[in-house]
Amino acid sequence: MNKEELAKWARMILDNERHKTWKFVADRHIGGGGICLGDTKTIIIDPDALTFGLILHEIAHIKKSRLRCKDDLTGHSGIFADEFTRLVNKY
Repeated sequence: MNKEELAKWARMILDNERHKTWKFVADRHIGGGGICLGDTKTIIIDPDALTFGLILHEIAHIKKSRLRCKDDLTGHSGIFADEFTRLVNKY
């Protein structure tokens, strides 16, 4: 699957998961990964690092951003892990 197809797949997942107001932005300056910005409903991903896993990883952060868990500085709590596992199993 090429990067364009991956981007379409990512959009389909956002829509299926009822995150239609969220958007993806490609930015090589992000440094080989991605980031989920809850305040602007934006997922920024380095296009050179675009994979199925990274897309699902960043989408899993959406649930975490809605819950605003202040005790988790990295964003990789049990809530995140459960959501990531659910997305992997579904898609």
